[in-house]
Amino acid sequence: MLLWFCIATIHVPVHAQRSAELQSLIDTELAFAQTAKTKNTRDAFLQYLSDETVMFTDAGITMGKKTWQSRKPDSTLLIWEPVFADISASGDFGYTTGPSEYYASRKKGEQGFYGSYITMWKKDSTSQWKIALDIGVYPQPKPASKTLKTPSPSSTTKSKIRKDLKQEVMKHEMLYLKNTKKELSFFLADESRFLRPGREPITERAEIEKIITRERGEAHYTPVDVSVSSTGDMAYVYGKIVLVIQDKQKEGFYLRIYRNRDQKDWKIVLDAIHQR
Repeated sequence: MLLWFCIATIHVPVHAQRSAELQSLIDTELAFAQTAKTKNTRDAFLQYLSDETVMFTDAGITMGKKTWQSRKPDSTLLIWEPVFADISASGDFGYTTGPSEYYASRKKGEQGFYGSYITMWKKDSTSQWKIALDIGVYPQPKPASKTLKTPSPSSTTKSKIRKDLKQEVMKHEMLYLKNTKKELSFFLADESRFLRPGREPITERAEIEKIITRERGEAHYTPVDVSVSSTGDMAYVYGKIVLVIQDKQKEGFYLRIYRNRDQKDWKIVLDAIHQR
C-alpha cells in the first residue's frame, strides 16, 4: 500500500494519517492470522479479542472471549488473509474481510474447508486494535484471487461527531428491510460486496440486485444491535435471520456494514449471511 508521509512539517495531511491507521489495521490482521498459523487458533483469538467481542456459533450470538476461553488448544488449522479493508475517519473503527481455509488437522494432505470471514475492529483504550465482531460465511468455493484492495477515503473529518448516530443507522436499516419502492441504488455503495454460502464473494451490481430481490421474499431479518464510528461515516448492524426456501426453514445470522461518505446517505458496503 502506498503511504503518504509528511516530512519536516508539523501538519500531517488527513489522508496520510488515514493511510497509516489503515495500514496498522491490516498489519494487525496479518499478525493475528500468522499467530493462528504458527501457534494455534485459540491462543490467536484470545490475544486479539476484547471482553465485548461478538461472535456467532450454533449456540447463538455469544461473547467471543468466553467462548474461546472455554476451548482447549488443538491441532486444527485456520488460515485467512484480508482482500479488502477499510477504516472510518476516526481511525479507530474498521473492518477486514477475505478468504479462509479450515483444516481439521495440520497433517499434510488434509482436505480444506473454504469460506470467507469478516472482522469488525475497534481500538481499545491503549490504541490497540481489538476484534469487535467476527463472523464467517461458509462453505464457499476456493478463492481464485487474493489481491488486497482498499477504497478511497471519504471527506469526513474527525471533528464531525453527532449524538443520534445509532438511531439514524437503525432507521435506515429498517427502511432497507421494509422498503420495496426505492431504487436499490439508493442503498448500495459502489464497492458493495455480498457474501453468501455456496458462492464466491459477489461484487457485480446486477447480481447483487438479483440477490436482494430474491431474498426479500425468502429472508426475515431481526436486527439485534448497531455500532457506529464517532465520526458517523461507518457503521454495522448485526442480527438474526430466518430463510424460508421451498418450505424449508434455515436459521442464521447476518452482518451489514454501512458507509456514509461525505455525510450524505448510508450505503451498504458489505452484507454477509452465516447459516447455522
